[in-house]
Amino acid sequence: MKAPLPAVNEQQRLSALQRLNILDTPPEERFDRITRLARATFHVPIALVSLVDENRQWFKSCFGLDVRHTDRNISFCGHAIHSDALLVIENTLIDSRFHDNPLVIGNPHIRFYAGAPLHAPEGERIGTLCLIDRKPRQLDHSERKQLRQLADIVEQELVSVRSSSMDSETELSNRKGLLDLADYCLLRASQQELPLTLAVMTVERTNETTPLSHDALVYIAGALKQRLRETDVLARTGPNQFTILMVNCEDDEAEAILGAYIDIIQSEVTKLGFVENLRIQLTTEALNPANQSAKQRLEDL
Repeated sequence: MKAPLPAVNEQQRLSALQRLNILDTPPEERFDRITRLARATFHVPIALVSLVDENRQWFKSCFGLDVRHTDRNISFCGHAIHSDALLVIENTLIDSRFHDNPLVIGNPHIRFYAGAPLHAPEGERIGTLCLIDRKPRQLDHSERKQLRQLADIVEQELVSVRSSSMDSETELSNRKGLLDLADYCLLRASQQELPLTLAVMTVERTNETTPLSHDALVYIAGALKQRLRETDVLARTGPNQFTILMVNCEDDEAEAILGAYIDIIQSEVTKLGFVENLRIQLTTEALNPANQSAKQRLEDL
């Protein structure tokens, strides 16, 4: 096993990481939504936002592992921060740097790794957005481009205030958060020639002028998040409006799936006593990801 060396600018790198004031903070949906999307898109069991501290790699967002950090001297990400290029290990068992690494011969039995370096505002490489699989695989050019684009979104979140991309009331993406991930969805759908559907749900009370309660909105947001695919991008784009961007889903299929969810949610909200006379209106439309009008349509929401 080859342990990762300190970066040439190690002290500046560590100082830049400390200035972000993010180490040892709780998980946040603004990062989890990205790792969740990465794991589902690339069909891997593990996706991480990993930050490389002095003696450890610490996971700000972690899907597929039940630990929050590992030692830096056995980390893959410690190697990845030495270059701006993606580090892709297609088969760890035939790579002299990693074949006898404890994370390879023991849990989580890493066989494939792909890490896109994350940069601090001043340019220092402080960690990665990484994918891990338990079997060897390859990452083609378009997939590498998609991973880099998701890493760029993580970098935006590292330097932004919490409210910039998230709706504080429902813990969903807000309009800006939707647009941040929309570029990635449009690229993926275009490159892989996948259908793309935009769905908009408007929640209202029939024969009532009073707004929906906080509890009702939070419940609806949670119910949608629980039922949607990890590849779907869900956002609150208005006081009573939820928007969903669905890659690899035709608009008629989306209408049928979401319509069934709406029936269930309306019944649950009434049964739980959050609100009576609830109505959720749904519209769906197919978008052409290769056409600039698709991005404009999202910006007009």
